[in-house]
Amino acid sequence: MKCVLCNEKKGITRCEGCGILVCLLCLDKHQKELIQQFQVLMDMRNELKESIDSAETKLKHENKLSCFIEINEWEQEMIKQIQAIAKRTRANIHEIMVKNIVQIRDQFEQLSTTMQQQQKEENYLENELDKVKVQLNQLKETISHINEKVHVKTSNNIDWNTLIHVINNEESIQQNNFQSNQEKQSSVKPKNQQRLESPVQKIQSDTSASQQKSVVTKRDQDNMYLCYNCQQAFQTDRPSSYCPKCENRMQQSGSAGNPIIRPQSRTQLTNADSLACPNASASVPKSPNNRKNCLRCGYLNILIIMKCTACNERNGNTRCEGCHSLFCLSCMNRHHDELLQQFQMLMDMRNELKESIDIAETKSKHENKLPCFNEINEWEQEMIKHIQAIANRTRENLCEIMVKNIVQIRDQFEQLSTTMQQQQKEENYLENELEKVKLQLNQLKETMSHIYEKPRVKTSNNIDWDTLIHVINNENSTQQNNFHTDQEKQSSFRPGIIPPGSIDAMISKPDQPFS
Repeated sequence: MKCVLCNEKKGITRCEGCGILVCLLCLDKHQKELIQQFQVLMDMRNELKESIDSAETKLKHENKLSCFIEINEWEQEMIKQIQAIAKRTRANIHEIMVKNIVQIRDQFEQLSTTMQQQQKEENYLENELDKVKVQLNQLKETISHINEKVHVKTSNNIDWNTLIHVINNEESIQQNNFQSNQEKQSSVKPKNQQRLESPVQKIQSDTSASQQKSVVTKRDQDNMYLCYNCQQAFQTDRPSSYCPKCENRMQQSGSAGNPIIRPQSRTQLTNADSLACPNASASVPKSPNNRKNCLRCGYLNILIIMKCTACNERNGNTRCEGCHSLFCLSCMNRHHDELLQQFQMLMDMRNELKESIDIAETKSKHENKLPCFNEINEWEQEMIKHIQAIANRTRENLCEIMVKNIVQIRDQFEQLSTTMQQQQKEENYLENELEKVKLQLNQLKETMSHIYEKPRVKTSNNIDWDTLIHVINNENSTQQNNFHTDQEKQSSFRPGIIPPGSIDAMISKPDQPFS
């Protein structure tokens, strides 16, 4: 058979690599071609070695790798989101606190105007002073807890579609503090109520039951009258001298009695149906039942004279419109001085309250001094630390995986290099062996070209930035119990921990051989 290459000379030898029959001259030529092919493979091997060395070098400079850049971008984006949330929460809290302070200041200004008017008119009455004192104490209590009313509550249930959400249960700070004054005042009884009723009870005890007949006296300024015999209250535009209820019973029983006039009400029985005392007028009109009715003594025909409630020595000739007590002139002046001192104490309370409001307003401008802002700062720093920890851990895992992959490639490369060196040493250049080497070199080259693409970082956007932290205007709980216990306060702050699985490095298994 002729040589396969030249097709002229007789083929006397066969190549063990490709199995062709060649002559000696062509065999030498064929051998040189195989050497050239082997040299090409050696060049490929050297390039592959440079690629592996370059990959190891780049791995030491993580910031230049796309997968690490992606982690860095995720970390920075998360930190920006946390900072934006904290900033927005601070702004919301500041807005709530300013609004609360403005409401308190408005109520304070209204109360100050009332006190100035009282001072100008010298209107120092017990009931009015009690109203002012109650309102001052309410405002003092409110301003003392102004910083505790708004607090931050964080959530551990982190849903990465709903990370943070802000609540101003808020209800206005005692918006209707002064709307219910009438109800509050009605619950305050005059200080001298018992003393006022005592003289009446004394007169009643000294008067026989057969002589008692009810006289209706004015109770307040709303046309409401009260019978002090049967305790029956009724309302009429023109009060009768007799209780309708008792009058009917008296007529049916046939008994006749004399009215008992409540001392503070004597001057109020000046109506057309009342008659003058026979001792004071020559002409005496008669009542509808033909009985004489004296404005000063009624049917008892005695003048009710009250002693001064202060000294109990001189006759009481003046009545305080605030406490409804009778005083002599000297004790009345002393009583007025006492009321003036009480008013001055209220003015001092008012000045202290103004200072407290000014201090609260100043503190609200310095966020770092307020506990609620400190909680936000701590939450922000804690969240940033967790994000940085997750990013660092992900970088470490990614770097570990990439190093392991490069080590596997280098091991395969070293094995292939040993084979090629053995072939070069033995000058064993066979086509089938060279094809195997070439195939392995191409596989390693392909693997190295995608070494940075194999480990893939997958981030989750399943985050809602509106439910992680809650701003609560603790108005209701402040009114009921001033503020929460320490345990409730501490339990309300739980920094949200980002789950480590929020970033998963998606790469091929390290043990899987490279194809």
